[in-house]
Amino acid sequence: STQRSDGCRSDSPGRPCRRRVPDTGHRALRSASDVGPPRVVRGYAPPVAEPIDSLVVKLASSIPAPVRGFVPTGARRLFAERPITRTVTFEGHSFDFTAPLRTVTRAQQRGIESAICRLILAETPTGGTCIDVGANYGFITRVMAIATGERGRVVAFEADPEIAATLAAAAIRSGLTAVEVVGRPVGTDHVRLDEFRSDFGRVDVLKIDVDGPELDVLSTARKLLVEHHPV
Repeated sequence: STQRSDGCRSDSPGRPCRRRVPDTGHRALRSASDVGPPRVVRGYAPPVAEPIDSLVVKLASSIPAPVRGFVPTGARRLFAERPITRTVTFEGHSFDFTAPLRTVTRAQQRGIESAICRLILAETPTGGTCIDVGANYGFITRVMAIATGERGRVVAFEADPEIAATLAAAAIRSGLTAVEVVGRPVGTDHVRLDEFRSDFGRVDVLKIDVDGPELDVLSTARKLLVEHHPV
């Protein structure tokens, strides 16, 4: 093949040009001061799925189950794992939630960790501070933001950089001024919650869901627990 001066590559003069698109890699999330009101966004990952992806996922999910079995497994997995945004209603509160199709569907049908979310709504004072360790795609983070209101603060820790970026981008789009996303794990060898103690002020609610090392996370918050007695 030959390459022209304009960057196009063609196998023969009679065929249309094929322009090479450079691989730019991951795009860093901009800080809150660049894009809107939320305070601090930490973490890097590819951008959230574009609207066309949401349409493709919606179309794929509408295929009847018997027919869906003929779709290649890789394609089904790709569609299922791409984040989409849908409106979810929980305890009378409606909000946009961005997550893979299966997670969004579960949230729409019965919520996520509903008992914990109801406790948060009942126990969090307006203007309070909540910490969500192991935020995942942020359903509980969103409930915390509803509970604290615009004058409150929610700090969400998520170790997976792509999921953290999805949550951060969703918070920016929704104008959640109360939410900060930290794309780092919490633990004795990572972020220690006690190091954030003075920055948090009073902590009203602490939720931890890290699939196993919860005690390790708690060991980094000894002073926080003694001083603030969070729910």
